[in-house]
Amino acid sequence: MRRVLAALVLAGCAHEPLMQGNVVAPEKAEMITPGMTRAQVREILGDPVYADRLHPDRFVYVEMREEEGRLMRRQVVVRFDRAGRVLRVERQP
Repeated sequence: MRRVLAALVLAGCAHEPLMQGNVVAPEKAEMITPGMTRAQVREILGDPVYADRLHPDRFVYVEMREEEGRLMRRQVVVRFDRAGRVLRVERQP
């Protein structure tokens, strides 16, 4: 039992690359075009990191990843009109 516990503790100490949020592949973000529905956006990009009642006009997708010791951040904000159709897509590298 102690060996199993020690192995689990040591495994937790291993350095794994940090990845949080969504995987925001540029080619998938390019597929989002004005006029698409919320369901179509979710089908392509998955569930957004931020989508709430206070801001029903947007989905926010954020990818944070550690690469070569640096924290890289990519963000895509999809803005919707009142009918739930894409108005525009804002990409931040």
